[in-house]
Amino acid sequence: MGRARGIANLVAVGFLVVISVTQPIEAAAPRGHTSPTATISGYSCGSSRSCTAVGSGTSTPTVIYATPNEGGSWVAQSAPPGTNQIEEVACATATTCLASNLVSVPTSEDVDFIGTTNAGSSWAPTTPKGSNAPIVNDRTADLTCPESKSCYAMVGFAGYDSIYRSADHGAKWNAVPGGGFVTPCSGGQTCTQNSELDGLSCVRGTTACMVVAHNGSGYLQIATTTSRGSRFVQLAHIPRVRTAFQFYVACGTARSCMVADWEQRLVLVTADGGRNWTTRHLPSTATQITNLTCAGPHFCAALVRPAYEPASLFVASTENSGTSWTYSRLPTPNPSIGPTQEMSPILECVSTSECFAVLASGLGTEIYLRTSTPGSWIPSLIL
Repeated sequence: MGRARGIANLVAVGFLVVISVTQPIEAAAPRGHTSPTATISGYSCGSSRSCTAVGSGTSTPTVIYATPNEGGSWVAQSAPPGTNQIEEVACATATTCLASNLVSVPTSEDVDFIGTTNAGSSWAPTTPKGSNAPIVNDRTADLTCPESKSCYAMVGFAGYDSIYRSADHGAKWNAVPGGGFVTPCSGGQTCTQNSELDGLSCVRGTTACMVVAHNGSGYLQIATTTSRGSRFVQLAHIPRVRTAFQFYVACGTARSCMVADWEQRLVLVTADGGRNWTTRHLPSTATQITNLTCAGPHFCAALVRPAYEPASLFVASTENSGTSWTYSRLPTPNPSIGPTQEMSPILECVSTSECFAVLASGLGTEIYLRTSTPGSWIPSLIL
């Protein structure tokens, strides 16, 4: 997450930290740190207490850290040889995680995916070196693992978008057919025809996933999984709306999902898996959505940039499926990591009171936790 397109996974959230030490560290850190150590690019929580963060460091291309105690402390973990730069991570359980490796020009020594089944005590390639798995084709996968062995990767290939699925924790990958805008093309890959995939959301512990895209004219397309997650079927009856950039999607349950447009304040809500949709709107002060997350059937939150204060980031949250929204301002990040306009922020919520916001740039990362006090955000870690 955090790049132009998004992927959401229910309860796949948590505290994040990557710091260049080899001993456990406390999760408290003062504001004003001026020597950034890492940039977070992917994270996931396999349980309410166990989370994994990945990215790149100032002195190493790959960093992996994990916490077993809700961010109380973090422990450095080692990536196997051939790992260049980890971009995404998805944890299905507290002990099982899969991570994708960014490889611009694959060689026989590169690995595509690495995995752990022992909470990160060891990581190993899940695909053979140089196997040219989906991850190495054109751009890094957006990765999610809703079940212990079932994972999805949304990738680009030769100018097309593709969705792949693994049923064995990343050992083998197959193109996922269906969806209308996701159709087979040359070489056996699954490619979008005249469409661009925007986001994928899967619900933990189920085979329920929803993918959103827009066609060449910018009109919304939606597909959901069928056949136990092995196929996507495009929804025929959806609102006719269009975007100038992209759509976001987040599902709080297998039947409750929200779709938001990047810049029109438009929000679409379904409570029956996409059969029927209700149109909502964010407050008029919101001009740009940069992230969307849902926790449960009615609570969702979005990172927004207001028209009157474009250098700031706010969190707009709803507890009634978008009927009404409340705003809270995120703290301004330290100038050492750059202005918020140049960041790809991430927001994830596990409940109405537990949300985590990540502001990351190439110069560092700041993570904030929303407290039980309405509208209050405190720094969790400064990286």
